[in-house]
Amino acid sequence: MKQHRNLMTHAWTVTAMLILATASRLLAQVPGYTATTVGNLVGGYGIGLDTNGNLYICYGNLIQKISTTGTVSTVAGGGQNTGGLIGDGGPATSATLSYPIGVAVDSAGNLYIAEYAGNRIRKVSTIGTITTVAGPGSTNGALGDGGPATSATLSGPRGVAVDSAGNVYIADSGHARVRKVSLDGTIATVAGGSTASALGDGGPATSAALSNPGGVTVDSAGNIYIADSDHNRVRQVSPAGIITTVAGNGTGGYSGDGGLATIASINAPWGVAVDSAGTIYIADHSNNRLRIVTADGNINTIAGGGSNSPGNNGPATGASLSSPVGVALGSGGKVYVSASSLRLLTPSATPVVPAPSFATDPAGAPAGVASASGWGQFTQLGLGSWISIYGSYLAPDSRSWAGTDFKGMNAPTSLDGTSVTIGGQPAFISYISPGQINAQVPTNIGTGVQPLTVTTSTGTTAVYPVTVNPSEPGLLAPASFLFGFTQYVVALFQDGVTFVLPSGQIAGVPSRPAVAGDVITLYGIGFGSVVPNTPAGQIVQTTTTLALAFHLFFQSTEAQVTYAGLAPGVVGLYQFNVTVPKLSAGGNVPLTFTLGGASGAQALSIAVE
Repeated sequence: MKQHRNLMTHAWTVTAMLILATASRLLAQVPGYTATTVGNLVGGYGIGLDTNGNLYICYGNLIQKISTTGTVSTVAGGGQNTGGLIGDGGPATSATLSYPIGVAVDSAGNLYIAEYAGNRIRKVSTIGTITTVAGPGSTNGALGDGGPATSATLSGPRGVAVDSAGNVYIADSGHARVRKVSLDGTIATVAGGSTASALGDGGPATSAALSNPGGVTVDSAGNIYIADSDHNRVRQVSPAGIITTVAGNGTGGYSGDGGLATIASINAPWGVAVDSAGTIYIADHSNNRLRIVTADGNINTIAGGGSNSPGNNGPATGASLSSPVGVALGSGGKVYVSASSLRLLTPSATPVVPAPSFATDPAGAPAGVASASGWGQFTQLGLGSWISIYGSYLAPDSRSWAGTDFKGMNAPTSLDGTSVTIGGQPAFISYISPGQINAQVPTNIGTGVQPLTVTTSTGTTAVYPVTVNPSEPGLLAPASFLFGFTQYVVALFQDGVTFVLPSGQIAGVPSRPAVAGDVITLYGIGFGSVVPNTPAGQIVQTTTTLALAFHLFFQSTEAQVTYAGLAPGVVGLYQFNVTVPKLSAGGNVPLTFTLGGASGAQALSIAVE
């Protein structure tokens, strides 16, 4: 069985690469905040801070200023101009504004206003004079890119930002773009404008699709962050012009705290800000929360979601936020949020590490446990099967088990303080992260509905009921082996490195179709008990035989199976050595199996000449 062991070891390495997706990420401590109410803002929208700490607020058709001493004054809007006059060139307090909803302040103290209904960006100088710097342009539909910004057309600008050099960025929502006004006054699109259904992540931002962008901000390195509201994402444009998603999976909902932001659900984000440490602050508008994405890529809620209104002087996560829109960052880690009222979040002395919890799908139904990715999608679990558990704050870091975690031949039941119980018995843990655990179901439990819990140093989840069967078989067939509409099974030739796939199917990976008489090896989980009995959690020391009869078919032709049992040298992995039968026709051949007379649930293919 030495050859089998080598094949198995290689396949387990492949499995780890394709399924476990390990990373050296530490779960950043979530800063705790105390929430206080600064003022009532019925109809309030965007907010901004100047370098002196004065706060500017879009309020009705006015821009109001709250000084560091708490004095409130109007700095723009309130004029009675008629006949198309809007007050440009005169005092900003004598000008008219039409539904301003975004505001920003540059390093010199100039104020920029996104005038949503006026389709303009206005500027208030440090001496109080107002001018138009972009829009409204002509009405013939021409954008005006490449020309003067004051001749360009804007459509419902929702957000505005200014970088350290003085370039102005506009969330041009109606045109589904972010546009930039350079120092020479010309305007250009820097993100969005594509009408394709694909988002365009990983490519040029000007070829990407945006949908109703809300907020926009720029960090000191020149990265642009966009609240892509109707795509339920936050996008980042690098200085090289490449766009990626940094938060949100595209499905509107609330999930994923404690895990990677890119697989979390956010809901119609609006305001966005970024601090000097690279932490992204998101006004998660329709979730009534303020969330952050820390440098480790994880997302967490820092305010909102509670029922305590207004939540003064209490934990910010216990306070209520109503449809937050704007977010601005002050000194000393203070955060301002505009919702139905203006909230100030002041950092607490003690960081917060919440208790673990299971994930839910966008409709709110439980979705916390699934059969391990790549082994088929089953709603029930088998004794000894591998499963993936999804949720928030499931672990303090991200890693796979190591040799030092084993006790002799026994796999660990805890990694860095994270443990899982199923049916009251400890499961075996191969991988942990804040958002996912991979675990093996113990074999010394009963079948039927069994309770599952996750425990960390901060607490234990509620019970999650799972249904356990004697077996729930699946052959290794990860998403990385799905090409077009063909899902290939993972199969290796006897050299242990060449895959049974069409030649050149995966760049840089040796592969070829099988021919009659080839001996190949497949792998699986959940195939039930073996003889001699080998309980879950043990490194397999000898060859075994499946207790239930196993048959494998290429098309309708049965193949000779020379070995069907647990793979020696690993934990919970089944190995099948198979001789490819002679077929009347080749190509992408359907591969099926039966276990104990019952057909497997997967729709798989294998390449055969």
